[in-house]
Amino acid sequence: MDWKSEQGSPMGWCSEQRSFWNCNAESDTRNADQQQEPRQKAKHCRHFLNGHCDRSKSCGFLHDYSLFCTDMQKVFLGGLPKHLTSTKLRQKLSEQGYTVLNNPRINRWYTPQVCLGSIAEAKRLVEQGTIVIDGKIIRVRPFEAFTRDKKQKPPDEVRRSVFLGGLASSTTTDTIRDQLGRIGVVVVNRPAVKSGYCRKVVLETFEQAQFLLRLRCVEINGSIANVRAFANMRRSKRKMGSIKQCN
Repeated sequence: MDWKSEQGSPMGWCSEQRSFWNCNAESDTRNADQQQEPRQKAKHCRHFLNGHCDRSKSCGFLHDYSLFCTDMQKVFLGGLPKHLTSTKLRQKLSEQGYTVLNNPRINRWYTPQVCLGSIAEAKRLVEQGTIVIDGKIIRVRPFEAFTRDKKQKPPDEVRRSVFLGGLASSTTTDTIRDQLGRIGVVVVNRPAVKSGYCRKVVLETFEQAQFLLRLRCVEINGSIANVRAFANMRRSKRKMGSIKQCN
């Protein structure tokens, strides 16, 4: 039987129906996959910022560890392959023994800010100078922070600053200054204390900041406060605002 005679036959009609059903099934599968993609979390979890969230990965709010990265943990990567995505870059760096805490924004051939798991990792990668990804040599440079008017930020104050979480509700600015002073740490600003945390405590020297970060926790006003590196939350809020507009 030739193909012309099949077109009007039941066999031809069944063949057309099967192809129609297959197309619909493929379309439904694609739509289901799109619906299963995780939604971007827009707000930061206040419990995570205070030091601990019991919900962990099941929390509906953002747990962004890169907020607590110092500039010394960040690197610039240049000469990236065109096909490379943020997820792929994280995977490739992980395969080579590096921990990436953020989702690096890729601008054509470079990414200005990759937050690594530690200062030691960033230092090792910078000293290496290059890294090979998918057969291409990627240039590595130290991260450089800039202000809104494109002027380079003085890193000293940022490196001397820490974040305190898990503070008692009655904690005041003077309490923080007095009790940190007892362990030889001098606070040079007037930290703004919010509900359970203090975003930026500027210390007298970089060594004092590193001392607190190594301790990881310190007793203040009768409770154990968590110590983390200072993070630029304003930049993160602007980034999340742009994500909302895109959605």
